[in-house]
Amino acid sequence: MRKTISIVQAILILILFALPLLATNFPKDIQRIERQSRRGDFHFIVIGDRTGAGPESWAIFDHGLRKAISEKPAFIIFIGDIIQGGSSVPLQTQWQEAKERLDSLDIPFFMVPGNHDIFSPQSASYWKDVIGATWFSFNFNDYHFLFLSTEERAGTGRAGFGEDQLAFIQNDLMRLEPGASVIIFLHQPVWLYDEQLKEEWKMINAWVGEHSMTAIAGHFHVLAEKKKQNRRLLMVGPTGGRMRMGYNPELGLMHHLTKVACMPDSLSITFLESNREYPEDLALKAYQRYLKSLLLLKGSAKINAEMQ
Repeated sequence: MRKTISIVQAILILILFALPLLATNFPKDIQRIERQSRRGDFHFIVIGDRTGAGPESWAIFDHGLRKAISEKPAFIIFIGDIIQGGSSVPLQTQWQEAKERLDSLDIPFFMVPGNHDIFSPQSASYWKDVIGATWFSFNFNDYHFLFLSTEERAGTGRAGFGEDQLAFIQNDLMRLEPGASVIIFLHQPVWLYDEQLKEEWKMINAWVGEHSMTAIAGHFHVLAEKKKQNRRLLMVGPTGGRMRMGYNPELGLMHHLTKVACMPDSLSITFLESNREYPEDLALKAYQRYLKSLLLLKGSAKINAEMQ
């Protein structure tokens, strides 16, 4: 006798099949690049903040996106703040502007939320329902990519990364393969802060252990980098976002893309302007000239003593 499946059983089966998709951000793109994963060289592009620069910000962002595509990267990463956020313009309208640019991309694309993207419980719900998870990870070649949310406080009212995210991070990093290199993406450079996020960042560093780590953030709309032992701490500048001072590449003040070339045993970073390319050394010097002068962080955050 043939067994029939009830409606309830059918729904349960659909839910079970859907769970892996609900657990990750941009699941098709993750599955796509994991299928392409192989040993060897590759590169990806990071796009910086877009907010606060007025009507011209989309034009600068669009130009940057076209240039990013022309570099033929394995994937593209946006570091947060793609919409302006809390304003009189409806949230759905703001996201529609962004999605018009992103939905047609033929290159895997990943985002972390910025403080303009998630600024309230409503905006947090919108991100999770429409955009995807606020934290996730994947492996590609010899590298482990970890995407974090620094905006849980706006979404839940809790300070820091939040218990659920910290549990995910610890479990994720404890499962690293020996010799894997870790690249972490997050909107706010929490290593500069003197509050709970900073303390939790120390925990994350401990979980990374002896693995090499590169952390890439945005938020302050300036290019600057600090190297410490086997840790790179990089803040990328804007791609359309408002700069705190006038154009000055020597101070890390320019609209740019960040190109990260990954080899099996090392990675190299260059910064792409419209018709110019800058070496990683520019960001290291900009840190000394700009961050230490307090011009960047005045009124925004405290410089932690270990970063000076």
